[in-house]
Amino acid sequence: MSVKYPVSDYTELSESVRRDLMDVRKSCTTDHYLTDAFLDTWSSSTSLTRKRTYRLDNYYIARIYDYTPPGTYPTTKITRHYIDVNSVWTDDGLTIPSGYVNNLAIFSKASLMYPFFGARTKLPDLTNFPAGTNIFFGFTHGGDPLMNITAFRLYRTDTGVVMHAVYGSRLMIFADITPRFPSDYTTTLYSYFIKLNEWGAEFYIGNMLVAVAIDIPEAPPGVKATCPPYAIAVTDTHTMKRSTVHIGINFPYPSPANITPNPGRLTLPLSPHFCRWGEDVPNPPRALRLYQANSTSLMAGASISSGSLSSHPVPIYGRTSKIFYFMANQAGTLLIEIYTLSGNWRTYDSVSVSAGTLCKYSLTGDAIMARLTFTPSTYPATINEAEVVLR
Repeated sequence: MSVKYPVSDYTELSESVRRDLMDVRKSCTTDHYLTDAFLDTWSSSTSLTRKRTYRLDNYYIARIYDYTPPGTYPTTKITRHYIDVNSVWTDDGLTIPSGYVNNLAIFSKASLMYPFFGARTKLPDLTNFPAGTNIFFGFTHGGDPLMNITAFRLYRTDTGVVMHAVYGSRLMIFADITPRFPSDYTTTLYSYFIKLNEWGAEFYIGNMLVAVAIDIPEAPPGVKATCPPYAIAVTDTHTMKRSTVHIGINFPYPSPANITPNPGRLTLPLSPHFCRWGEDVPNPPRALRLYQANSTSLMAGASISSGSLSSHPVPIYGRTSKIFYFMANQAGTLLIEIYTLSGNWRTYDSVSVSAGTLCKYSLTGDAIMARLTFTPSTYPATINEAEVVLR
């Protein structure tokens, strides 16, 4: 005898299976089981404020470090580690509550290969919070950033607020990108993007590249080129390219050694609607304009009245094709240098450039970084073109 089950049972089973298999979803968008409903507030028949509500547990989990004292002593208590993500993340943003909490972290349920992360948001003003207060958003593999991280970090120092691009496994490299960080970040929406590639990671604010990170086991680690225009950092261990989305708010206290209330409620005004991520390609091609060294000014358009002009380093590690294009209105010599693991710039090649003729130079060898220096034969000289295509 066959048994017929109510349609509602099949619906509940389908929903349960869908949630259990959520880890196979490799991208997050509002219209794929993230948005639940609209929360409409009407002040009149013609005045409406609309916000979204979400089913964030479809895609995310939330972790909290709570040091609330039990009230009676001596005692042993179990303190919750994971909480309902919908209780701390809404259309208004992600909020760490006041009290005895020092860490709130969001993680995606799915782990992603060569992922892309995008967030469009304002950022909170940390000026009135204590040194050590910070916000991370990007990727980690597991709950301990020391084991693997690729993220932006907004950080309150003893003297002010800085923005870092953070990358590494075992050793986190903090590249200071504050010089390219917009001054109105607390009042204006900006897009923050991270792309994790097979050789490292790229960090963008809007369409502006602000940092590149590379992992080379046993290499001398550190920031090898500073921002502006963009930082280039090298870490000395392999960093995993399969990772989970991570958004975190951290206070310096309370801690096991300092059981005092935190400095107060803090909100990262990032709506889930404007947090997008997904798997991507391992090595996307890029065309980069060459900047003057340690400057936001481009080489193209620059005038040289004496001496030479050098470019900011270009990250070429992991690229199979590196083609430079250069043109000036005067003849001269183009010096191509590469950066070695010993920390030195070495001459790779030197070529002659004809006046008014586009020079195409293919760097066939492999290296960490490369840079160009142009010395005109006649002054003044103007550079017309200076760029590189990487694949």
